Amino acid sequence: MKDNENPAWLTQDIFQTVLESKYGKHFRIKSFAVQSIDNPWDKTPTYRVQIDLEFKIKNSSTIFGCGNKKCEESISYLLRMSPLSEIQMYDKVIPAFEKLYSDKGRKVVFSQNTQKMYHNKVLLFEDPKSKCLQKIKDFSDEDLRKVLKNLADFHAASAIYAENNDLENLAIKVDKGKDILDVFIKKVKPTIVKTCENGEYLADKFFGEQVNDYFDWNEFNVLNHGQFWPNNILFGDSDNIYFTDFKLPKFGSPALDLYYFLLSAMPVGDKTKKFDYFIKYYYDCLIENLKFLGYKKEIPYLTDLRISLIRHGIWARIAICGVVGISLCTVKGNLYSNEKYVSVLQELLPWLDNRGLLEHRDPPKIPSKEEPSLIENVSNNDLDSRIPSWIKSGFFEEIVKKEMKGFSKITKFKCETGTTAGENYASLLLRVFIEAELEGVDNSAKQLSYILKTSHGNDMTSARDLDALGLFERETEMYKDILPLFEKLYENRKINVKFGPKCYNLAGNPGVDHLVLEDLKLQEFKNANRLEGLDIKHVESVLSLMAKYHAASAVAFETIKPYSECLTVGFFDKRNREMFTEFSRGLNSVLQETMINNYDNGEYYANKLVRDIYEHTDEIFDFYKVKPDEFNVLNHGDCWSNNIMFKYNDKNELTETIFVDFQLSKYGSPVADLYYFLLSSAAVDIKIKKFDYFIRYYHEHLVKNLNILGYPKQAPSLTDLHVMLVKNSVIARNVVIGVMGAVLLDSTENANMDNFIGVDDAGLKFKQMIFTNPRYKRALSEILPWMDNKGLLG
Repeated sequence: MKDNENPAWLTQDIFQTVLESKYGKHFRIKSFAVQSIDNPWDKTPTYRVQIDLEFKIKNSSTIFGCGNKKCEESISYLLRMSPLSEIQMYDKVIPAFEKLYSDKGRKVVFSQNTQKMYHNKVLLFEDPKSKCLQKIKDFSDEDLRKVLKNLADFHAASAIYAENNDLENLAIKVDKGKDILDVFIKKVKPTIVKTCENGEYLADKFFGEQVNDYFDWNEFNVLNHGQFWPNNILFGDSDNIYFTDFKLPKFGSPALDLYYFLLSAMPVGDKTKKFDYFIKYYYDCLIENLKFLGYKKEIPYLTDLRISLIRHGIWARIAICGVVGISLCTVKGNLYSNEKYVSVLQELLPWLDNRGLLEHRDPPKIPSKEEPSLIENVSNNDLDSRIPSWIKSGFFEEIVKKEMKGFSKITKFKCETGTTAGENYASLLLRVFIEAELEGVDNSAKQLSYILKTSHGNDMTSARDLDALGLFERETEMYKDILPLFEKLYENRKINVKFGPKCYNLAGNPGVDHLVLEDLKLQEFKNANRLEGLDIKHVESVLSLMAKYHAASAVAFETIKPYSECLTVGFFDKRNREMFTEFSRGLNSVLQETMINNYDNGEYYANKLVRDIYEHTDEIFDFYKVKPDEFNVLNHGDCWSNNIMFKYNDKNELTETIFVDFQLSKYGSPVADLYYFLLSSAAVDIKIKKFDYFIRYYHEHLVKNLNILGYPKQAPSLTDLHVMLVKNSVIARNVVIGVMGAVLLDSTENANMDNFIGVDDAGLKFKQMIFTNPRYKRALSEILPWMDNKGLLG
């Protein structure tokens, strides 16, 4: 706007009162100039006013440093036509926030001083340039931390303020996000399609029909700045930071400000790598301030913030379409096609997709805090001393008869241990070799092989305790009833799926718990190297099968029959609390001491990972109570690399995957299997780096199979699944403390259930062996910072 196009009311006369309040009446305005500030990203009329003053007063040297001579001074202001919301922010809300801190003896300043002018429709600011305030474009990590600290100050004050003041008129409204995104579809979508891998897929998900945000009074809410990006942040001397432009404050999830700021201010390449770290940094500052100011409500956990970021992911998309592109634009008209913006799209869109933030869904129904459970109440054997003496060939005759038409007799029988030490803890796994002849046919010997699972010998006292928990009863039901039922569901849709090996019945009753299974090695199945961990292809194959299995279990429960108490309650019955507590006590005490003495930042992480033993037990048992209002599946329960077998073709390409060992199967949240498998068995270099991708991969296959099998309820969204993972972090901690260490330990004769559970000298030494293992330490060095930043350590 040219000078002669300035508003008619914008004259030097309206500044008289402002200047008199600062200089008294001993001055005259020598010159007055108005310049319109052209900001293509902000359509609010803003003007820079330059005023040259001339005055003479006594003792002016004290004030102006010019003796008793005529003095001159120039002063510059910014003047902006502001909506009522912004005037209220500067006039009432921000001073109230600052007063909350000053009342506690701490000076905090969130914005520049302002004055209202021209019938209270205009805000007047001292020109930032004259106050040595500046905006920065390239944020260092330290700059980011400074801003996040100030933002946490602001948000904490707003939460306190909201306890006694009605902010409903500023609450985030449903469907606003859709309106905003519609504006950008024609501009951004072609860039995504053209420059991103799987561009059409990502663009279709990015701009979907159901795109909205919502407000929930039950969440932790703050007053968001609303347009919190680098252009609205001023840096001054002495680490002072001021926020500007409060035209669009919104009361709701802090996800709005966090996505806007971090995605626009973080350097390209760091936006996904360091996002979780900076969220935790903000959270730590927020909680410190809430406590300092005396927040009366329940302090939110980091997991609560993570869930909020998942649920309100719409703001990430809006930020990418708006402030992220603007912050990177250097050439007018090049907003959505410049190289930096393209790089950001290529970095952020797959990350958003893996986290479920590109899903389109209606605002979730917020469940009540407590819902009652609807389900809870409903002869070579002498060569190895570990082989029980009861195992004889006669028990296997009925099995062989069914396998061999014309069976005559068993001519050779041999039994040997099926695994090395450290490969199986809860039961004894044996391989039985049989040679049998056909009746009336010479030289007709046929070799057969079976897997026999049974309980450990009498010297294994802890293992006997586990046998009393119904492990074989549960696994027998799984192999004989549940797995065939699941496979039949797919067979009815003309899909061939095999979840586990075939199960056989022995002739007679040996009087001990046992299972006889087909030997999958005869079909060329084999285990992967558990010490190296599974690569991406193997993990994908397992997750695909897990999704099929989980989908079948959900459909069977809803359309055929509920599961037995053996599968809905399982190990986590109140009668077993003491056993679990003692088991955890032994692991936790050794881990805590070992981490403090042997790990970098060991004391910090030990104090977060190792909880009060009774609190940990309560959390575990609460998790395993079936929650009928959530999506539930029949978990495998012990899904680690040794309980998964793989088959390959002649080119060593993976062709088939199958599960074994269903002793710990349990109906409940799929989070149990996902954390258990990914944290224990994926290779260390991908288990964290690819975690979100693996969750999305599983979810896609889960939904696909639920649809195939006709699941009668609404399938969980990917964001629902991520929320489940955040809410149930106790399972991640439990896996890290428990099974992961056993998976990564070299084979040793000391690896048995007695030592794993026991607290005697042998048990303590075995646990020290686990927790000082270099593989375990390396895995923890990757996992613990990730868990900490995500709030999974509490």
